[in-house]
Amino acid sequence: VFLCSLSTSTPLLNIHPPPLLFLSTTQIIVMHRIRLLSPSISSSTKGRGPGRVAGRVGGASSLQVPLFEQSKIIPCTVPSFNLSNYLHRHKTTATFPFTCDTNEESLVTFAHDPSTKIGTITLNSPSTYNALSQEMGHEFESLIHRLTKELNGRDDQKEEKDSSSCTSVKNLNAIVLKGSKHNFSSGGDLSWLRNLRNNPVHINADKMYTFYKSFLSIRSLPIPTIAFIEGYAIGAGACLALATDLRVMDEKAKIGFNFVKLGIHSGMGGSHLLSNIIGESRSKLALLTGKTFDAKEAYENGIAHDIILKGKDDEEQKGSDVEIALLKQVVSMHPLAIRSMVQTTRMREDAMGGIGGLEGTLRREAYAQALCYAKDDWGEGLDAVVEKRQP
Repeated sequence: VFLCSLSTSTPLLNIHPPPLLFLSTTQIIVMHRIRLLSPSISSSTKGRGPGRVAGRVGGASSLQVPLFEQSKIIPCTVPSFNLSNYLHRHKTTATFPFTCDTNEESLVTFAHDPSTKIGTITLNSPSTYNALSQEMGHEFESLIHRLTKELNGRDDQKEEKDSSSCTSVKNLNAIVLKGSKHNFSSGGDLSWLRNLRNNPVHINADKMYTFYKSFLSIRSLPIPTIAFIEGYAIGAGACLALATDLRVMDEKAKIGFNFVKLGIHSGMGGSHLLSNIIGESRSKLALLTGKTFDAKEAYENGIAHDIILKGKDDEEQKGSDVEIALLKQVVSMHPLAIRSMVQTTRMREDAMGGIGGLEGTLRREAYAQALCYAKDDWGEGLDAVVEKRQP
């Protein structure tokens, strides 16, 4: 069934074969092959933006639908995102080329230091201890998408000549992922998770799969990523840390996989990623008991690649120089060698497992979690955690 109509008065796109629509609660994706008939779409769309297609489903308002040319994404719009200052003592004059605005209230912020060629992505919801929400996921995936395009060598945008304007991030050799206010992430947003009990199983399965993919998009970055874990990385937050290439922990930090204590199956690829890192036997024990690892245990089990030991005078330095010290060797290597090595290791990690690799695991976890949300007692585990009692 063809549910989309072109929003322009002149035919700009010749679509063949007819689009195949996948409808979900969060998005409509049109997958097809397209042939552009106009050399400049933007000049012919009467101000409506390049390549936009308007759709209408069930009387809903017009939706923006991304167009796909085989496997290459042609975005209909360029969503806005904001930047934050670099970590604590490090300040940067380089910002992202899509916008120079800095809004520290954004749920995900980005900054980079040209002198070290290291960028920093910060989960920025300190009031919830950087809990992962749908809104944060949208911002996170949008940022990753733009960074990936830039790092892969965009040539459709010219850099500003003014030295005070935005400059490119193409020369970055590594990206650090951290949480604001010395805490990595407390896991999935509890208020959102509690409300999922009102949805059918198939709707929740779709929601969870989309939620996973938004944060695991970090694995599409072509350069090494490292999670710097301070405070707690719990549940989905711990799984997000596992999705990075390297992990370093503050000596007092903890990383935990407490899904069963909340009354749900593991998610965010945790059952796949943890098994890859510490082995099937130890992974099974951790997931079945909801184990939390301190920094020493995480290092001994291969979850953390380094532990940061601080003296009394180092408290204000947390999160500033430590990541750079760990990455000094990585960023000094040949960029092409590092990029190709990252791609190889991730491909191998994603393919491991007996239920279709990482992708199959995400589908399985999304459905299993959706079944848990449908139970009458869903929410008791969440309440017990908040009230610090046994469920």
